[in-house]
Amino acid sequence: MTFLIFAAALAGAAVALSLDQALLAAAFLLPFALPGGRVAIRFTALCLAVLLFFQHNDILIAILGASQLNKVLAVVAIVSVAMSLRMSDLRATLIAGGLPLVCWLGLFITFGITITIASDRLLAFNATERLLSMGVLSLLFAFGMRSLGDIRLIIGVLLASMIMSASVTTYVYFNGAPVFSPELRGADAIAMWDGQVRSSGTTLESVPMSATLLLGGVMMAFVFAMRAPRYRWWFAAIAALGAAAILLSFTRSATLSLGLAGLFMLWRMRRHPMFARTAAAMAIAGFVALAAAPASVWEKFGALGDASNDSTVLRRNSYQIIGAELLSQNPILGVGAGNYIVHYASDEFRFVPGRSEEPRPLHNVYLQVAAESGFIGAIFFVTMLGATARMLFDLTVSAHQRVRLYGEALLFAFLAMAVQFIFLSSTAVLYFWVIIGLAIALKRIDTDLSKHQFRT
Repeated sequence: MTFLIFAAALAGAAVALSLDQALLAAAFLLPFALPGGRVAIRFTALCLAVLLFFQHNDILIAILGASQLNKVLAVVAIVSVAMSLRMSDLRATLIAGGLPLVCWLGLFITFGITITIASDRLLAFNATERLLSMGVLSLLFAFGMRSLGDIRLIIGVLLASMIMSASVTTYVYFNGAPVFSPELRGADAIAMWDGQVRSSGTTLESVPMSATLLLGGVMMAFVFAMRAPRYRWWFAAIAALGAAAILLSFTRSATLSLGLAGLFMLWRMRRHPMFARTAAAMAIAGFVALAAAPASVWEKFGALGDASNDSTVLRRNSYQIIGAELLSQNPILGVGAGNYIVHYASDEFRFVPGRSEEPRPLHNVYLQVAAESGFIGAIFFVTMLGATARMLFDLTVSAHQRVRLYGEALLFAFLAMAVQFIFLSSTAVLYFWVIIGLAIALKRIDTDLSKHQFRT
């Protein structure tokens, strides 16, 4: 009888998915989490790992034709986390992540308030809804991680996804043609530079967003290469693959962020026994890249030196000018969440050099948050980022070796993406929000381990 119930549930979920009915499919899957909560309690981390994998590699969803799959996985993950959550874990997680969670809530409320003053309320509502979904994702990982093994599983999924995406990006460059059909990807995920295809790997996001995800994975692999001697060369190879993919994606901002993060990493590792060899290897790799990289790669970076002949640089300058002007006009609550693009394309700013006529986002997350939600929203956002970074930094001096390792890996990935936010146009960077959740969970786990050690 039980077998028939579960078989019927799977069949119903499959039919609902084929009809793009995400909530109905999730309802059919509930029996897998109901019997005493045993399945949910045992496999919460696995549910989150599967959700994360398909969130990053959403090209697979497009190939399967199951456009609602991520929503189904999200509902299943929410049910799993809710059923496995103990009151003691709830209190401990809220205490561990107090400041970042309060700042996210404050930013969300601020976004919601700006809906009432926005020129385009639908855009403001969509931006607020997107912030809510990213925050819920963080909460799932904050409450859903139960042990260091769970953290290791999620970091493994992040690195595996980075390897897949980097491999596709590199292959597309040398093959000269997309791996996946352009109809699957859409306009944003495939771009061109000087006749060369730029790939976003296994994500449907834009090329710069894909490069940002690669950046986070590279920094984690770099830390593991330095701190985990047993698998050092494997992680070094993973970091090298990701770095090469960033370069071959022709993404100037991610390449710059990678260089800055790499230098900061070397400075932090200056007393490490492997420092001299690592610095030498990075220098050699840099010279090899300079010598072997195709001319088209360096032409894109060389254009930065002559902004007057690079429409992209001129346009990005116009973003900053208009964003600063909008903030000065509306310093408290901004122009409304998601509404920068409305004002950018207005006649008010038609004389700004480099401005294009079509609506465009700002490409500087910090200034965009400030322009759209005022100094109130900007303070909440920057404080959330700073509090998370401080939390991860504190974990790097934990008494527990694995906590230190995971904390440092997540810290450098987080900081690299924080630098990359200077050049991006959206806060909806998957790894950024996942790391916030992991940081909160890791702090709670570290506190539990310390208490247990003290008792014993």
